[in-house]
Amino acid sequence: MRSLENIPVSDILQFLVTGLIIALVFNIINSYIIPFIKERQATTIKWWQRIQIIIWVLFVALFYVRMLQANIIVTVIMSLFLFGVGFNYWRNVFAGVLIKFSNQFRAGDIISADFAQGQLSAINLSQTKLINDKGELVVIPNTKIRTAVLKQLYKKNNVQTHSFKVQVAANQNTEDLYRLVLNCPYISANQKINVEKKSKEEYLIQVSVIDNSFVDKVHSYFERTLLNAQT
Repeated sequence: MRSLENIPVSDILQFLVTGLIIALVFNIINSYIIPFIKERQATTIKWWQRIQIIIWVLFVALFYVRMLQANIIVTVIMSLFLFGVGFNYWRNVFAGVLIKFSNQFRAGDIISADFAQGQLSAINLSQTKLINDKGELVVIPNTKIRTAVLKQLYKKNNVQTHSFKVQVAANQNTEDLYRLVLNCPYISANQKINVEKKSKEEYLIQVSVIDNSFVDKVHSYFERTLLNAQT
C-alpha cells in the first residue's frame, strides 16, 4: 500500500483533462477546418495526420515518464498488464499509426482484398471501416488490412504516373501485361494504363501508382512476376 501513496493523482487528472482538450481540438479541426481546405488538400491531410500522431506520442511519452518518476514498480506492472491483456489491440493501434503516418489509405478509397471489397468510410487507430457493395459496414482490424495483399481500385488523391521498362518472354504479349498491371496492388486500376511495345522483348508500361513510396514495390512486382512467367 505504501507504494501506491506515491501515485500523483492530481497529475493524472491534469493529463486526462489535457488529453480531452487535445482530442477536442483535433476533432474540431478534422470536422470543421480540414474538409473545407481546397488547395493542396491531400498534402495538408497527410502532414496533419502525422502532426496529430507525433503530438499524441509525445503526450503519452510525457505521461509515462511522469508515472515512472512517481512510482516505477506500479507503472511497470500496470504497463505489462495493459500490454498483455490488450496485445492484439495495441498491434492494431501500431498498424493504424503506420497507415496514417504513411498515408497508405484514405477515407473514400475503394479497395479490394480476399476478405472484403468496398469503399473505406473511416480509418481509426485500431480498426478500419469499409462499406461493401451491399451497403454493409465491415470492420477490419488494422493489422489485417495493413498486411493483406490489397488491390486499390480507386484512390481519390496523390495518384502519380510512372513509367517502367520491362523485359518479357517471347510468348508474352500486350494483353498479358495488362492483366499483370491490373493485378498489382500498388497501382490505381481506374486510371489510364498504357502499354507500349518498344522491341520484341521490351515494353514500356505507364501507370498511376497510388503513392510515390510504392514505386520500388511496383518495379519489384514487375520483375518478380515476369521472371516467374519465364521459368
